[in-house]
Amino acid sequence: MFLISTKFGMIPNIVSDIESLKKDRILFIDDFIFRDCIFFHQNISLRDFCNIKKDIKIYLMFKNNLKNQRRIVTSKRGNMSINKEEYDKYIKILQPDYYQDFSSTKIINNINNININNVIKDIKTLEEFNKLKSNTLFGTTFINKLVEENKMLQIIDNQLVVSEDIFDCKCTDLSPGYLKHLLEMKEINFKYYLTIHNYNQLEKILKK
Repeated sequence: MFLISTKFGMIPNIVSDIESLKKDRILFIDDFIFRDCIFFHQNISLRDFCNIKKDIKIYLMFKNNLKNQRRIVTSKRGNMSINKEEYDKYIKILQPDYYQDFSSTKIINNINNININNVIKDIKTLEEFNKLKSNTLFGTTFINKLVEENKMLQIIDNQLVVSEDIFDCKCTDLSPGYLKHLLEMKEINFKYYLTIHNYNQLEKILKK
């Protein structure tokens, strides 16, 4: 089972409501908590701020590991470190459905504060994914990175691999050769279609 890793609460390159991408999401606290952020001034939840529908669960996680009893929250607007007390305060404001325990990789249910006995592994590379054990709950940063690198996935011998070239797929109704044309023209729509394709390939391999 996978959760879609987001950037600033959004699936990169997706602006419309795609049926195959209606999955629970990982939101990173680093994308929202920084010096003078809106959450310091307004009481607004992540769901309302990011306009995420109620049937999609929000998992709040860190990008970095614990260091000296503090977490480093990285942001283009300036990094900051937070302690557990500050983190607990942010959880009350952000109101995710689940959140990462401050001191470990455990996931906590925000309604009853019970550990759900799951560790979410945010996968960074395709090699990491192909080594995953079955029934592992994981995030999809690796898919987002592949799209940014214009790399198209395909399934060969029951394994996800990067295609040597851009090919026509059944994920969209594009004319033959048009997806490659979008890449050559450096059209932003290329990443939109590639995102849909790569996530569809991921879902397909997991169903095998």
